[in-house]
Amino acid sequence: MRLGFIAAGLLTTVFASPVSADWFNKADSLTFAHQKMLQGDTAGGFTAMVEAWQQNLNKEERDNLIDLLGLSLDEDCGRSLSQQPLPAWLNELSLRRERVQLASRGEYRFYIRGMANDPIKELIFTRWPGETVVNLSLSGRAGPFEMQLEDLNAPVAEGLYKLEVSSSNGETWNSWILLQPPKPHQRLSWVDASTWRVAKPTQLNNVCQKPFQTVGIFPMPKEEKAPVWSDERATNLPVSLPQLDVTPGQYWLDVAFIEQRWQGMILIENVQRLGRAVTLPDINYMDIAAPK
Repeated sequence: MRLGFIAAGLLTTVFASPVSADWFNKADSLTFAHQKMLQGDTAGGFTAMVEAWQQNLNKEERDNLIDLLGLSLDEDCGRSLSQQPLPAWLNELSLRRERVQLASRGEYRFYIRGMANDPIKELIFTRWPGETVVNLSLSGRAGPFEMQLEDLNAPVAEGLYKLEVSSSNGETWNSWILLQPPKPHQRLSWVDASTWRVAKPTQLNNVCQKPFQTVGIFPMPKEEKAPVWSDERATNLPVSLPQLDVTPGQYWLDVAFIEQRWQGMILIENVQRLGRAVTLPDINYMDIAAPK
């Protein structure tokens, strides 16, 4: 594992269990979460879900909470889940889980990104009840920041997490984070060295931004260089490169399929990514083509 830092109608699905009817006779957080959601109190339901995750749950109850979290996104893609604002010194915050398929191997990655008015001193990300995912002391400048976990053997799992962010001025902000299970289906896969396959989602949340694909060509070695060519779109997704006017040589081809939701003001992304070295312009170019 590598860790780095860079500074600068559906309710029947949830209630289908034969024991679920008994839950409404209980005075526990799981029941309260359902009741709040039925009453249209999304933020109250989220608070109850956080409390429920801290109980001793069986698999059926955990699955129920995961389903309930998914249904809660139908209102406004999760923006109403939390009413907690970001502090004045933290302008943007996002979490990203990535599933990456390279030419010869696969890996998982996790990122915490943001934009801060004050330098970020420390990032702590913990899975309930006490599993530390990230505990990183930083020395950077105000502006954009990024924490990277790479070469992971497994994705950051579903469940309840706590994120703590501390600034150099001594202030600390924290928030509970609820993550859904990683996407089980492979949306992107290689066809050959220069083309790929896109499996579009069969179920889309109409209140969330439509999933989109990015394609980039980077100079080698890639490092943190800007792309020499890039493309981003949510429809008519290409499955090969167009003919490019670039200096002959070896480049890094990066293709990503990105799905986004929110938890209040925190952006949460799930990404599937392909990457490999390609030689340009020696490959057999095709015009941009969308899968049939």
